[in-house]
Amino acid sequence: MKKFLILLLSSLMLAGCSMAEDLDNTPTKKVENYLNKYQEMDEDVIGDLDDIIDFGNDNNDEYKDIIKSNYQKMTYKVKNEEIDGDNAVVTVEIDVIDYTKGLDEIDNYYNENSDEFNDDNSFDKYRLDKFKEIKDKTTYTIDFTLTRINKKWNLDNPTSDIRNKISGMYK
Repeated sequence: MKKFLILLLSSLMLAGCSMAEDLDNTPTKKVENYLNKYQEMDEDVIGDLDDIIDFGNDNNDEYKDIIKSNYQKMTYKVKNEEIDGDNAVVTVEIDVIDYTKGLDEIDNYYNENSDEFNDDNSFDKYRLDKFKEIKDKTTYTIDFTLTRINKKWNLDNPTSDIRNKISGMYK
């Protein structure tokens, strides 16, 4: 009887693990896991910041810290999931700080008042200070595409536009 109970419990545990894996194997869950990596500051996400932030100066780390904070504050809501055979599209709305609008305002100010800045460092300090003040948020709608390979859903490589939207720097 004892062996039977052990065998039964082992079988139930294996079935439970398999069911949990199946629950994670949906297009929506894959997109949620991807976006959660941004909120949790996954090391892959931090590595991708080099592709987004490159102002060509010594303050890149400060800019990256600002974007990291934005990632952690990002909110999202899955709006739709459409599956067509082995392809899927998951539509998500994300709310992020609108750095694009801020950058446009900073660039416009510079263009109208360039004589205020005696070198690149003074403009960079101005830009960094203004960047830290940006609080306005924007909402983007993103369509994530996924492909099922060997019964497993895989998120297609997000475009630079998608990554820029997530960082709040989409133009």
